[in-house]
Amino acid sequence: METDFTELYLKWLKENLKSTDFHTELGEFTQISTPFLDRHNDHLQLFVQQQEQGLYLTDGGYTINDLDMCGCDVMSSPKRKNILSEILNGFGVRLNGEEICVNANRLNFPQKKHALLQAMLSVNDMFFLSRSQVTNVFLEDVQLFFDTNYIPYVANAQFHGSSGLSHTFEFALPATKNRPERFVKTINDVSREKIDSVLFCWGDIKDLRKPGARLYVMMNDSDKRIRPDLVNALTIYGANPLVWTRRNEYVEDLAS
Repeated sequence: METDFTELYLKWLKENLKSTDFHTELGEFTQISTPFLDRHNDHLQLFVQQQEQGLYLTDGGYTINDLDMCGCDVMSSPKRKNILSEILNGFGVRLNGEEICVNANRLNFPQKKHALLQAMLSVNDMFFLSRSQVTNVFLEDVQLFFDTNYIPYVANAQFHGSSGLSHTFEFALPATKNRPERFVKTINDVSREKIDSVLFCWGDIKDLRKPGARLYVMMNDSDKRIRPDLVNALTIYGANPLVWTRRNEYVEDLAS
């Protein structure tokens, strides 16, 4: 006898769906707890409200807020927002403030509920963006940090070194009355190889710059501890290590 996997799945789904009615300042809602798990192994929950035009389904803002609390700021990053829009459009749902939501009626409620849950799971996975995407997003975050704090810079500036090679620095900060010329390299995934590469670039151009020029290395420590020996290597060779989670401590030095 063949196993009816569809029936097994529907049986499992029905047995593990739980609903609770409750009242809020925004009206009456039904909370639906599902068997689907997010990356914390917590059960996904959605909320349903009966409105004049039909049913309103929402995650209550949980998905976006959870990413934000874990260091993945979706709403202030244009690149992340584009990725978010692509995900939501693919499931036919939308964003209302920070809520992932969709409208439904009695007939299409199961389909819309399923689409909302799938969208929540996919957006939740933005925490695990591919390495190339994360690197680009970190670079964008650094640029946004500079713009927000009125730090003047030239992006992706190239300089010739003593070896005859050209080296690109993500940001070059012009000399001011109070500060010398400064160069900024960004490293999302810090490793010995990347530190060595940065130090080579700096050593190759340093003698060709005006005296006092400085190198800053902005490193992403949002979800991974940076080895102390790598930080020390930068300091020993005259570079200034900056860690992302303490970025606000460096504003005065970079902006003035």
